[in-house]
Amino acid sequence: GSLVAPAPLLHVPDRDVLNMYGDKIDTSTGEEYRDTSNPTGHQLLLNYCFGHNASSMLLCPYGHETDSLYHNASVLEQPIKFFENIWNNVVGFDYVALRDIHENEEITIDYGIQWEEAWNKHVQNWVPPQGYEKFIPPHVLNADFTSPLRTYDEDKTMYSEHIDLYCAFSVESVDEAKDEWDEDELDGDMDYKVYRILKRKTMKEEGKEEYFLYDLDLLVKVEGQEKMMLYQVRNVPRMAISFYYGRYHSDMFVRGAFRHEMMIPDDIFPEAWRNIDHEK
Repeated sequence: GSLVAPAPLLHVPDRDVLNMYGDKIDTSTGEEYRDTSNPTGHQLLLNYCFGHNASSMLLCPYGHETDSLYHNASVLEQPIKFFENIWNNVVGFDYVALRDIHENEEITIDYGIQWEEAWNKHVQNWVPPQGYEKFIPPHVLNADFTSPLRTYDEDKTMYSEHIDLYCAFSVESVDEAKDEWDEDELDGDMDYKVYRILKRKTMKEEGKEEYFLYDLDLLVKVEGQEKMMLYQVRNVPRMAISFYYGRYHSDMFVRGAFRHEMMIPDDIFPEAWRNIDHEK
């Protein structure tokens, strides 16, 4: 088979460093500290690592595009003989094609039966967070250019605490109280966070479909000042406004989100790395 991608491995000696814990408050000082008696989950990096039940070690590949190889349990339906005598002194994976790969075809590997069982159990027991039925993800909002965006007076939550809005705009002078948006802004590389949508204007032109323009308050960082300032811009079209997940608010950060390492087959995992005896 041909080499799809090489992947050097980052070595994590103790998988417990990826554990996450709740906080406690020290009643004498009022300061927060990590409560190791209250584990709350694992860091996202665990999903991109490989491990083995008999080892505390994790191996994390960092080759190009190797984080986009998804699970398929039927990839290796029988052992591949030509792999048995291929050895070198590099701690890394080589992803090798077992057949021709067609254009736009997804490339998959086998994450292991333990990963698959853990995933199936997670799906079976998953309870969605409160309010999920009303949540609209950013990619859906970004695909809708016709529905009117709600103003701050109409919805003070700004869609939800999980969503941030950004506007393509270039601030030329912070001395101006207001400024007008123009189409040249789309060619720039600056996006500013929308603090609030102040006003929505319905525009009707002969021979064109109805559309909307918006007056916005943007949060702008001013050089030489610590605090952000509000900068008002008028007549912003929908195409200049984009939705993003708020920091740490995408699906992968939901409490109880799936976390499990991919499993290295038992027959290729070295005995010297096996430091956990589950029978003791």
